[in-house]
Amino acid sequence: KQMKIGADWLCVDRTGNGAGIHDSLRSLYGQEVLGVNYSWAATDTHILGDDSKKANELYNGVVTELIFGLAKYLEFDFLKIAPSFRNDELTKQCISRRYKQMGQGLVRIESKADYVKRTRQHSPDALDSLSLLVFLMRQRAGAVPTMTDPKPEPFEKKIEGIVDGLEFIDFSE
Repeated sequence: KQMKIGADWLCVDRTGNGAGIHDSLRSLYGQEVLGVNYSWAATDTHILGDDSKKANELYNGVVTELIFGLAKYLEFDFLKIAPSFRNDELTKQCISRRYKQMGQGLVRIESKADYVKRTRQHSPDALDSLSLLVFLMRQRAGAVPTMTDPKPEPFEKKIEGIVDGLEFIDFSE
């Protein structure tokens, strides 16, 4: 409330203990608080307007959609981080998280437990927070950026004579 963030612009992880936090935030700030359970399926939306497939056709689970959505926003400069922002930990988490192919051509990001065990680092919370921000923008703002400029709408060119296009011709001096 001090930061003047409306309930509809707040997104939290509601996995495990986060479910209680999410429910409390909804009670305190409003039912519009968005919660994401990392065990949910990927959404039926496009991450970028140029994508030929929806997230649920590419990713095994919403957690994978979150991470790949963030990666696409960063890759195509739809999300920028100020150079003065200390992002060492975030960068480490972004480049260290692995993924693998699952059935039917879907990819799945490694679990937090596997990440912590493999890297002997803390849970990738900074990465999760930033990915939730991108997810919030996609879901609430309807942000579906494109990698290429949209093509202009075709128009019908009508040729008119000079008299056809004027309502009044003034011959006076």
